[in-house]
Amino acid sequence: MFRLIKKIVTYLLVLAAAIALVATGYLYFNQDRMIFPAPAGDGPAILNDGLEIVSIKTSDGETITGLYHPPEAEETTVLVFHGNGGSLSSIRSNGVALAKAGFGVLLVEYRGYPGSTGSPTEAGLLLDGLAGYDFVTERSAGPIAIYARSLGTGVGIYVATQRSVLAVFLVAPFDSVLAVAQSRYPFLPLRPLLRHPFESDRRIGAVEAPIFITHGDQDRIIPLAHGQRLLKFAAEGTRFEIVKGGDHGLRSHGTVEKPAEFFKSIAEQTAQN
Repeated sequence: MFRLIKKIVTYLLVLAAAIALVATGYLYFNQDRMIFPAPAGDGPAILNDGLEIVSIKTSDGETITGLYHPPEAEETTVLVFHGNGGSLSSIRSNGVALAKAGFGVLLVEYRGYPGSTGSPTEAGLLLDGLAGYDFVTERSAGPIAIYARSLGTGVGIYVATQRSVLAVFLVAPFDSVLAVAQSRYPFLPLRPLLRHPFESDRRIGAVEAPIFITHGDQDRIIPLAHGQRLLKFAAEGTRFEIVKGGDHGLRSHGTVEKPAEFFKSIAEQTAQN
């Protein structure tokens, strides 16, 4: 009986190891597609909504697409970074709303996404974010704020550590993609395998601008706990709002009105100082 039990235990351990090996291999070779599920399409259409299609050169030679609304005089321009499954088309309405609220706007499309060249990587998206910022500074002397969602928060936080920004508004951010992946697959050795960790927890402490974080308590894609962990690394005074009943999108919870109010209040405070 003991030998039989030993054989069964050995078999189960070997089976578990084989399953873990297969799962690890699948995640490793498919991580780009899982982290960057770029939707199909040819890029944004020309519409009479106040946003013009622009082409932006990156420092490494790619050409990314943007939707741009120039600011009046030296008013604030909002850089917008969407989530990993989004596109310019999916956040276009946000850009239009921000423009109507009195801001300049640049919606940045990542490399490898509709209308942009190249293939998405963490390093590449960070360069795309910087290229978007520099595009605005070449056309306006006004301040620049950042509005980012989901994966885009990793881009937005990085840009805010490398460039001077007025304020940063983050919707459903993560502490790191690595942490999110580890919470889903705790039995897999992901740290040495993940090529795009997006470690915002290591970066956000270097952001000197005011930060506002909003996160739904029913978020199943990036659970609230990841946003709360990110908060621990942010500067003192960072605002954090938990949206009761809010899912990952938070599209009906003032995610345009709130950043508009936040940016305007910071701009007014800055002007008074």
